[in-house]
Amino acid sequence: MSQQSTTTLAASVASGIGCAEIGAGYRGKRCFDVVMSLVLIILTFGILVLALFAVWLTSGQPFFWQPRIGRYGKPFIIWKIRTMEDHKPTRIGKILRAVCIDELPQLFQVLWGTMSIVGPRPHVRDEVRELMRMNSRYREVLQRKPGLVSPVCVKDKWQLLCKTDPNFDPVQIQLDYFKNESWESNLQLVAQTALKISKGVGSLFGFATTE
Repeated sequence: MSQQSTTTLAASVASGIGCAEIGAGYRGKRCFDVVMSLVLIILTFGILVLALFAVWLTSGQPFFWQPRIGRYGKPFIIWKIRTMEDHKPTRIGKILRAVCIDELPQLFQVLWGTMSIVGPRPHVRDEVRELMRMNSRYREVLQRKPGLVSPVCVKDKWQLLCKTDPNFDPVQIQLDYFKNESWESNLQLVAQTALKISKGVGSLFGFATTE
């Protein structure tokens, strides 16, 4: 990612901030992020260590990092557990991705303040440019810190809908959510995400899950 293109993108985002409506988030959002990330780190730390050890044993370097576009169009480095080798998911990687364990390192980024528990999905630069081309109001979405949980990603088959349903607007979904965001809505979104992950676990091990 070149410095010039990154600076240009950040300037483009900044040009639309003055007319934004969704603001920086509700009062106490940072407190919510710190408390929730600490609780989740404590609950999942053993799983994280086991996953990192399994990846290290089977394919070496257990971490994956990549530049993504964050708040105000500025780049940051996102951390994950490595799940791919030679551009293909590994056997362990498929399991980790199916149940979102590969995202656990981002809890520490939430704790550090780089990310938020709930926020826009962090995209690579070219994806951000495409979203801004589709809907210029994506600049408003980028006022928020990138999130571990997104109001778009909680939707079933959201990636397919983005490609096939012209009425599915991920930018508008985020604008609507963040305009009325509260700690109650964040908790509900976290619970919905946990339910979605549990369904992934059920599918992975052949369990039937109920609605």
